Amino acid sequence: MRSVQRYSGDLGTGRELANTMHDLLKELRSARLCAKAGELGPAKQHIDEALELLDDAMSRRPGPKLSVRSVRGYIAEAGVAIAKNDPARAVSTLDAALKELE
Repeated sequence: MRSVQRYSGDLGTGRELANTMHDLLKELRSARLCAKAGELGPAKQHIDEALELLDDAMSRRPGPKLSVRSVRGYIAEAGVAIAKNDPARAVSTLDAALKELE
């Protein structure tokens, strides 16, 4: 799992936020693929990284953060599903998170 560099400065063109959101979507897709394949350890790592990236992206994003709670809830629920050895539930909640973000 890579370390998330926290934002501390001007957004400028918003490139940093765009990159973080791209990385977040990539982690969620990877988590979903791993969960679907029954690879629960790697899925959990991707979920943990996605949560860090979501926090980072939302700290950078100006304005209302209306859907953040629901996205965070979906990702956290996927982590619980992995811990309970329920990859099908993890996949469905990751699908919901991806749908909300895309």
